[in-house]
Amino acid sequence: MRYLLKLILTLCFVAPGAWAADLSVSGSDICQTRLSGQITKGDAETLRAWYIDKGLFEGNIHNEALCLDGPGGSLGEALKMSRFLYEFGIRTRLDKNATCLSACAVLFMMGTEYADHGSGDGLNADRRMHVTAQLGFHRPELRLPSGGSVDTEQLGRAYDLAIDTVLEFVRLANFASHSETMIASDLIEVMMERKGENFFYIDTVGKAGRWNIGLEGLTLPRAMDKQAALTACNNLAIWQLRYIDDYNDYSYDDQPDYDEQVEVLTSSKKSFVVFGDFGAMDHHHECIIRLSNFGDGFYELSACGFMDAEGVTIGERRCEDAGVADPMLETWSTDLVPLPDGSRLALLPPGTRLIQADSVARNLELRAVNAEKARDEGLLSFRTRCSGLVMSAQIRGVTSFTNLRSSPGFDGEVVAQIALGERVTPISSEEESFIMAEGASEACRSSCEWMGPGPGGLKALYGTASGLGDINQCFEDNLIWYHVETQSGQQGYLSGKFLRY
Repeated sequence: MRYLLKLILTLCFVAPGAWAADLSVSGSDICQTRLSGQITKGDAETLRAWYIDKGLFEGNIHNEALCLDGPGGSLGEALKMSRFLYEFGIRTRLDKNATCLSACAVLFMMGTEYADHGSGDGLNADRRMHVTAQLGFHRPELRLPSGGSVDTEQLGRAYDLAIDTVLEFVRLANFASHSETMIASDLIEVMMERKGENFFYIDTVGKAGRWNIGLEGLTLPRAMDKQAALTACNNLAIWQLRYIDDYNDYSYDDQPDYDEQVEVLTSSKKSFVVFGDFGAMDHHHECIIRLSNFGDGFYELSACGFMDAEGVTIGERRCEDAGVADPMLETWSTDLVPLPDGSRLALLPPGTRLIQADSVARNLELRAVNAEKARDEGLLSFRTRCSGLVMSAQIRGVTSFTNLRSSPGFDGEVVAQIALGERVTPISSEEESFIMAEGASEACRSSCEWMGPGPGGLKALYGTASGLGDINQCFEDNLIWYHVETQSGQQGYLSGKFLRY
């Protein structure tokens, strides 16, 4: 009977596999120690002795990382090792093409780094996997020997041990990591839904982002366009709550309208303001996001915002009244909160497969470069023809709308609100179509008159929209106005600052 109980307890929560765990010095540049093979009884003490020999208790270990590669094994033993990693701030890594399943996956999630300065002081999750690695979760199993009878009392004791082991898992999962827990409840939920070989794999950007798993083997996006800005604002909000593979599943619409929901903010064109929906469910989703390049390969994503329907703040700050931000100024820059390293992952669609993430990031960068070029060309084309609005122009450079007025200048009565993206047409002849607001300098008038409606002149002289000199400043100061008609037939005056071809 004692042999039967021993057999039951030994096999409790053991995943399929044939080899024992092996500890060795790692030859990888991402970790100092490697644990490979199946986790079995006694491995926790072996791991502890290994690190004691390395000088753990003498303070000789810094930035220590443990590479994992194995099919799983004893959950109870993995939990003892997990508690050790957490208490002593040892990080976990999955190297290229590594496999970490079952109990190994639980151990991986308990990788920790001790932070003793700044925001998030204390023990915080630090686990990273290569995009080619396999990380899979399933529920633990109580495995009994086949054939023969099992004593009811002994079976009850085995069951109690199984429950105690799961309880220890829940305790460790709830250990603090900054403002979160080490293993989120929804990951535990999907883990418990999977049986046997039906593993739940961390194989998409959204899964890694939601459960705070760092990635190796890709270069995160170094540029951003409207689509990426909207994606990031959705990800940064919803990843605080749960995992969703495709935001269109949350929407009544087939595709979000990036042009309507996102506008470039600031003259540097590096910040974007998003007025959501999160799908079509949340009409109070606002976010301002900026991607900064500080040189030497250092990029920083900053954001503020909120998703009211979910009760979520983005970047720990709501950036109130984002709707009145001047799209051409840096007014809102001080409200943006720098996000943790790795947050640029949020620029990628959540359903992106990890193995494809690097190529998707490169395509995003190309798309962003082309979009910025198109914005520059539209602005340049319009402003270098300032004396003649000779064709329809589009409302741009606003967060949601601009005002059509009864007379040129902000003293004119508001006739209508013209939405972002709407087109207007000139109703005056070329010679009369631009009007200088009161206070405009002679330099503004003469520059615009000298330019004429042709394609040469200022464009040839300055070359780029940012180099338009005096005439560009005239637009920025709302000194050049146009007499236009809207698509609904309303007539009035618009500032040229908010018009593009």
